[in-house]
Amino acid sequence: MPATPLEHTEYQISITTEDGERIQLTASLVHKNTLHTGFQTSDIDKNNLQIIANIVAKFQTTEAFIEQIDKQDLLEQSFIDEDGNEISVTFDIDPDK
Repeated sequence: MPATPLEHTEYQISITTEDGERIQLTASLVHKNTLHTGFQTSDIDKNNLQIIANIVAKFQTTEAFIEQIDKQDLLEQSFIDEDGNEISVTFDIDPDK
């Protein structure tokens, strides 16, 4: 927990990855408790978004990703939007790939 309480305002966030890449974005505080603080991205440019997409793509090829899906049963969870409505999610497999 930060020494001073966070306000519900926008923050300029800079993240340095293990590979030394820097991700910069603007985000708003959406959750905090004694252990965690959560932010929602409100602005990110194309280059920073591409860095995140590359990290996710790389992680999806790891055994840790498969174990996480199995552990959390992600494919059977429901997804809820900001208004509390369930979002319909489907997964299509392209037979040509």
